[in-house]
Amino acid sequence: MKVRLEGVSLRYPNGHLALDGVDLDVPEGRLTAVIGGSGCGKSTLLRLVAGLERPTEGTVWVGDRPVTGPSPDVGVVFQEPRLMPWLTVAANVAFGIGHLPAAEARARTEATLQRVGLADFATALPKQLSGGMAQRVALARALVTSPEVLLLDEPFSALDALTRADLQQHLLDLWSADRQTVLLVTHDIDEALRLADEIVVLSGQPGHVVEIVDVDDRRPRDLASRELVRTRQHVLSALSRAPSPAIG
Repeated sequence: MKVRLEGVSLRYPNGHLALDGVDLDVPEGRLTAVIGGSGCGKSTLLRLVAGLERPTEGTVWVGDRPVTGPSPDVGVVFQEPRLMPWLTVAANVAFGIGHLPAAEARARTEATLQRVGLADFATALPKQLSGGMAQRVALARALVTSPEVLLLDEPFSALDALTRADLQQHLLDLWSADRQTVLLVTHDIDEALRLADEIVVLSGQPGHVVEIVDVDDRRPRDLASRELVRTRQHVLSALSRAPSPAIG
């Protein structure tokens, strides 16, 4: 499914204008990254697409339907896994499909845990998992509904470098198999270059789209290649065009 924002602005009740007049097309079946400094509205944009916030102006579309609230067509993975500590890994993954017949829910859960490499940890509790494993559970919970759009809000930022690289590759493998529409929010330029087909540069307070930068779609990618070095400089230049907090 394609995601589209048309003239989207969001002003909070305290008067703070988070986003101002955002127009954005997220292509179907591609992996799009949104990058920008802290406070420019990256996570707000994602919450609007997820239906967790409502715009004060404009319309957010997923497919041919305006977003009016959360939808099973849209899966979300947050920066923190947000697992329920009293439930097993399998129960956490299955939480959002409790409306399905028990046998179908169990089969979906088992298949999804297999896909993220956690089949052997189905009965474990969250406290028994490493940070990377917990984030895989969060990813499985988002995938178990077979969403057509997957939203990722800085899902790897709290992990160490080796675990982050492993999960980035795992995400690419899953996406290559399903070709969902993926919208990834990140503050890490190298992560965006490694994963995305295009990078949306968001800047300013209120946030607005500065530029959309295409990335070489050949994978695996060498961040030291001449082409990606040029693209990195292009993104940095776009980020500098409007006042914005520095990327951290």
